[in-house]
Amino acid sequence: MMVSTERAASLVKSENKVKKRTKKKKTSAKSVASEGVPESAPLEDDPVKGVSDTEAEAAAKNPSAMLGSAVWLMLSSPGHKHLFVTDFEWLVVPPILAKQFRLYRRDNVPIGFVSWARVSEEVEMRIINGSVKLAPKEWTGGDRLWIIDVLAPFGGVEDIMADLNKVFEGQTVKYIQADENGRRVEVLK
Repeated sequence: MMVSTERAASLVKSENKVKKRTKKKKTSAKSVASEGVPESAPLEDDPVKGVSDTEAEAAAKNPSAMLGSAVWLMLSSPGHKHLFVTDFEWLVVPPILAKQFRLYRRDNVPIGFVSWARVSEEVEMRIINGSVKLAPKEWTGGDRLWIIDVLAPFGGVEDIMADLNKVFEGQTVKYIQADENGRRVEVLK
């Protein structure tokens, strides 16, 4: 997960502000794949595509709807809102087209977006060394599974991570976690 220390702190601050402003009953994050399913029902997931068949079909027919939700979340994220429009082309479009993403909603409003790539050993080394800008073909160019980005500007990170553990159950998934001492590779378990 590409989360810098400042970004992580901003996420926590944003989540706390939202909690203070909204004194609603806490609801769990639901992925798009489970929209309309009662809160207690498990999320439907397709670990290969990252979304349900219905949502994958919708994304294939209208990727702009998914793109719009992801861009809206990025513009709401302190760590992403200063990106250039051209950054969306390499950071958001390829995972949507490859169906390597999950979009999370609460009360039918997007609250989170996660993208991942299946990369080659060479690309994996670039990610470890700090270069996560992937060419479109690199998103699906190998068998090494990496979470590229996690967006949760309104909270719900715990629910999203719990869902990802189910989505990728039995698979080795790596991500970068930034802390005070720099970047380190983590494995999602």
